Amino acid sequence: MGLFSQIPATLLFSVSIDVNMFILQSLIPDLHFYLYRFALLIIGSLILSFGVALEVKADVALVAGEAFVKADCVSRL
Repeated sequence: MGLFSQIPATLLFSVSIDVNMFILQSLIPDLHFYLYRFALLIIGSLILSFGVALEVKADVALVAGEAFVKADCVSRL
């Protein structure tokens, strides 16, 4: 059952990425603003890592990447 619960989670995750990319399209700066682009990269990475940590902590249906990390961590305990 765990394998089939990944399908809706993956679809929802991919749709939310596409929608957010469309919404945040105006934030992409010109190529010479490297510091601004780097700040956006760091902020996005922090938000994503916080979301993954909450998802793993809640033990809900995981997408394939997070499920692999969780399985790897559990196997090392």
